[in-house]
Amino acid sequence: MRRKIIVISMIILLIALFYMIFNMGSETGLQRSFISDPSKDIWLLLAIGLGVFSLNLLMMRDAEERKDNNDKR
Repeated sequence: MRRKIIVISMIILLIALFYMIFNMGSETGLQRSFISDPSKDIWLLLAIGLGVFSLNLLMMRDAEERKDNNDKR
């Protein structure tokens, strides 16, 4: 169950990351509803990227733990 939550979260964040990359600085982007200043887009982009990085580390750790548990059997 935990793995499904991480994967779904990763997919959502990756979609948001790609959207932010291609719409940074745009006056008509969806992010204008909660960030009115386009100069702050880079911070949102970095925060989303950090979230993707963190989830990726969690996925790798879980995969390594599963591998170690299978090797012990």
